[in-house]
Amino acid sequence: MDQSSQKNTTQHNKSWHHQVLINRFLDRQQCKKQQAPEVFADKPYESQKSLDTMLFEEQMEQHIKLAMQALEPKHRAALILHYHQKYSQEQVADILGMTVISLQTMFDNIRIKLQRELTKTIISSSKINQNFNSKDLFL
Repeated sequence: MDQSSQKNTTQHNKSWHHQVLINRFLDRQQCKKQQAPEVFADKPYESQKSLDTMLFEEQMEQHIKLAMQALEPKHRAALILHYHQKYSQEQVADILGMTVISLQTMFDNIRIKLQRELTKTIISSSKINQNFNSKDLFL
């Protein structure tokens, strides 16, 4: 096998592997959407945490999920591969077909987007809660 056909085979395998990972990621996202939502009361009682702490953590988890859904699929895939599945940056860059420097830049941009999205959703959520609480006072 000559070098050009080996190179084409290697590139084809990388492309195929990348597409398989993206498809598996999208399948998981679809499965999560189809599952019934978690009920807060079904969670085990944790005596160390106050009810307010558990509610706050639940709200933050929802805000993070919304912010993650606002990201592009490639960005979500990069975050999941690196932070949840513990792939190195070199492996993630190889899977996504980019350089490590490009991946690091992407991570920096993702952090900025997540920070903006979380700030936006938390502020809008707190405004809704304030309006709800002020209406309760006058009833």
